[in-house]
Amino acid sequence: MQPNIVLYGNKREGKGFSRQEIEKAGLTSLQAGLLKIPFDRRRKSSYEENIKVLQYLKGEAQNTVQEKKSVVEKKLKEEKEKKLAEEKKPKKAPALRGG
Repeated sequence: MQPNIVLYGNKREGKGFSRQEIEKAGLTSLQAGLLKIPFDRRRKSSYEENIKVLQYLKGEAQNTVQEKKSVVEKKLKEEKEKKLAEEKKPKKAPALRGG
């Protein structure tokens, strides 16, 4: 995933996204780092095409997080139900030893 930049009228692949592009896409620098989005601190330009790419990546990341969260919540609910079912089972009384 590399940004597109224009250099001397020619479009080419850049080294990373600019700070302005990341901010306009609604991402923080921490989020960009967690998503492993390349950052080029020397770039000052901002291209709408790159902002749209970042917004798409942000949306995909949010969907992934929500999916993982729902899976974890489902597993926790199942474990809780299993634990409650075990607690409801009658416990056997200890056997008396005759002597």
